[in-house]
Amino acid sequence: MIRIHLGAHKTASTHLQLSLRRHGARLEASGLVWLDPDDLRHPPLQVGRLAEAGDAAVAAALVARAGRCALLSEENLLGSAHQRGDGADRRLYPRADQRLARLLAATGWRGVGLYLGVRDPAGFLASAYTQWLMSGRTGDFAAYLDGADPAGLAWSELATRLLAVPGVAGLTVWRYEDYPAVLPRVLARMLPEGLDAGIRPLPQVVHPGLSAAAHAAVMAELAAGASPEGLARRLRAAYPKSDGQPGYQPFDAATRAASATAYAADLARLARLPGATVLGAG
Repeated sequence: MIRIHLGAHKTASTHLQLSLRRHGARLEASGLVWLDPDDLRHPPLQVGRLAEAGDAAVAAALVARAGRCALLSEENLLGSAHQRGDGADRRLYPRADQRLARLLAATGWRGVGLYLGVRDPAGFLASAYTQWLMSGRTGDFAAYLDGADPAGLAWSELATRLLAVPGVAGLTVWRYEDYPAVLPRVLARMLPEGLDAGIRPLPQVVHPGLSAAAHAAVMAELAAGASPEGLARRLRAAYPKSDGQPGYQPFDAATRAASATAYAADLARLARLPGATVLGAG
């Protein structure tokens, strides 16, 4: 069986990938081929290239490497999280289903199990913005958001599209907010039976966003003419998030509350979709 962990971005995907990478030799010795961004963002297995435009050579290499039992983990398969500008498609990952369909058609994979972490859209957008800055881009949060309403973003809509892709057998979802507690259940469902035993997740956060202080420092240095290259990452290290240094939070309390209410209702809708399973922390 082929299994694909799709991310999403800023839902502890990197932590999950690094935790499993530590056990890669054991996983492969048991017959499971483990492929993560270290493999899938470089030739000959560039799945982003395959998902974006199709590439027969990449598809052939991927099928040969994956064999009949593999777990792929690559959040960039989903494409961009949200669009900006005139005529923007305001859905979450608006091209994700097209990209996945292109991948499955090119490889001929069927009966594929999908795995997806989700997050309250207000927190998701705030964290995705700080990642946007860390990639060397510039601009304030209003420019990044471009009018998107967190309460209007629906993971259930994305799940509906993913489940409709030919070759998909099912979708397992969990909340980022439950990640430490739910991770054992995620691993038990994601890995072949018994392989989750002995998997020890990394004890630390591996890819934190910016603290409020780090964000303020980034904006100040950009305004003073500093180069964006490496700036946000340097200031993330200088002003790390902690109990005394909260994460960057651009939304007011009312917007966060509306997003949380909509998120809860959205997950209830998602749980009712045929083929979808939502894992709780309990």
